[in-house]
Amino acid sequence: MYYIKTIVIGSYDANKELVKSTLELEPGLNIIYGPSNTGKSLIMECIDFMLGGDPSGGLQKKELDISYVQFILDVDGYSINMKRHIDSPDYEVVSTVPGIETGPYKTDKATKQKEAINTLWLSLMGIDSPVRIIQKIENAATQNLTVRTFYHFFVVNEERIVSKNSVLKSGVGYTKNIPTSAVTSLIYLESEKNYINPDAEPVLDSTTIEVKRKAAKTIVDRSVQALDEEDFLDIMLEDEETRKPEEIQNDINCLLEQISDAEDALKITSEQYENVSGQIIEYSDRISESQMIRNRYDALRSQYESDMRRLSFIAEADIHQDSLPKLEHCPFCNGELPKEKTESCIDAAIAEAERIEMRLKDLGSAAEAVLKEIIMLEKSRAQAISEQTRLQSVIRGQLKPQVNALKDQLVRYTAAFEKAKAKQMIKSFVTILNNELTRINQEDPDYEIKFDVREKIRAELTQPLETYLNDILQKANYENFKGARFDEESCDVVVNGSDKLAQGKGYRAFLNTVVALAIQEMLSDTGKHKTYLLAIDSPILPLREREEDIGTVKVSESMRGGLFQYMIDHQFNRQTIVFENEIPDLDYSSAHIIEFTKSETRGRYGLIDGYRD
Repeated sequence: MYYIKTIVIGSYDANKELVKSTLELEPGLNIIYGPSNTGKSLIMECIDFMLGGDPSGGLQKKELDISYVQFILDVDGYSINMKRHIDSPDYEVVSTVPGIETGPYKTDKATKQKEAINTLWLSLMGIDSPVRIIQKIENAATQNLTVRTFYHFFVVNEERIVSKNSVLKSGVGYTKNIPTSAVTSLIYLESEKNYINPDAEPVLDSTTIEVKRKAAKTIVDRSVQALDEEDFLDIMLEDEETRKPEEIQNDINCLLEQISDAEDALKITSEQYENVSGQIIEYSDRISESQMIRNRYDALRSQYESDMRRLSFIAEADIHQDSLPKLEHCPFCNGELPKEKTESCIDAAIAEAERIEMRLKDLGSAAEAVLKEIIMLEKSRAQAISEQTRLQSVIRGQLKPQVNALKDQLVRYTAAFEKAKAKQMIKSFVTILNNELTRINQEDPDYEIKFDVREKIRAELTQPLETYLNDILQKANYENFKGARFDEESCDVVVNGSDKLAQGKGYRAFLNTVVALAIQEMLSDTGKHKTYLLAIDSPILPLREREEDIGTVKVSESMRGGLFQYMIDHQFNRQTIVFENEIPDLDYSSAHIIEFTKSETRGRYGLIDGYRD
């Protein structure tokens, strides 16, 4: 594997002093971001220039006055130092890589004195011998395989990222033609097939079978598009819902267990509440009974106290009896009255008073005991009321809301499960349609043709590219994604039955990036030869910098973040260089980040040292 380790740009400042501006890169994901006019696109122009292209854009800008571009490549620990002056087609190469010689190279065909730079780049991709590929469909004309034949699908510049064309096509403006040389180059990189030895001449005209295939493709696309109609909108999952039905079912099972536990806790707490409420009633009844007994004791005490006063009155009367005048003669007849012997009642009153006093004492002890019992019962009832209040608070403020919330969540999970199943069914249906279309496309025709590029696309590229396209689009959070296929006519992706032509710039940039990534993933996993490099300029088009036409649907933040997260997660086995004005808020700890700040006080101003826009 090779990667660009260092880019050096030699330029002259206002004093005609040579200034070397250096940019260090790493294997894996490199993200270079910052405001416009800081040199990000110039790096893409340098890559194109060192791949054999002509100087363009910033490389020819008079204010920059660039003299040369220099690359230092790391090739499995060895190095290649290549340098090219802006006004020259030649390269100066110093190599320590076995099999790649040091010396002068040139952009066009090799000579005895100079090797073509194309051979160096192809050698880095494992192609050491000249290769011929099919160039035209009509007569199966051939050409040499060069890196310029296919560089545009791994170096996607700012203009082509928003193009309506496929990244397999080098042009910016939309064209209907199949890019035969780019397709056959990709097939060769994937399988080393070049189809230079064609089979028999055509026996039958191919119109009939092509009409059949186009009709099948139309049916599939219209069927998938129908899934976007209003009747299906109510069963689509929300954008953020990415769980599979099995995952949602597991969540539902866990939720049911939580509901069961919460309901058990509610039941136990409710039983405790009922028990405490019963205790409060029992305490209240016992307090009422004790209070009634106490009232009876009070009434009895009053009666005893009244008896004591009566006895005191009798005793006092008896004491003062001798002081009263005594009649000796009858007031009527004046006769002498007999003298009666009277007995004293004091002793009897004292005895009765002692008995009543003992009863009062016993009654006081009993009343005190009843009062203590009332106090104890009231204390116990107060504690029970406090516990009742606590349990009621737990039931109303915690357990019932918890159960209700869990049941509401269960409703949402159940709805999500039903929607996920529906979405899975729709995806399965789309897969069946695409598989049927692939089967029809791969049917052996009733004729033989010399070279059919569409048949080669279907045989070699359609199935693997569709696999990667579907995987990337799903992981990159494509909105309402149901399925994608690779169309051999446009050599581009068709998502949810709609081609890229109907999309705005934001979606076109997103989809062109996805196609470029899918090509790289296919080559990385199964290709005989790999480019090991992917450079993309502005894949998510910041809205602040490039506003879409009014009414055009914008690419969501979820899709932007999903695309960058995919590149973070799949950065190995190649060097990926991404240029953007702004990047989503993600964890970039595993990537190499370079920020151009356009600030004199913070970080690096731009690519060219000392240059100010």
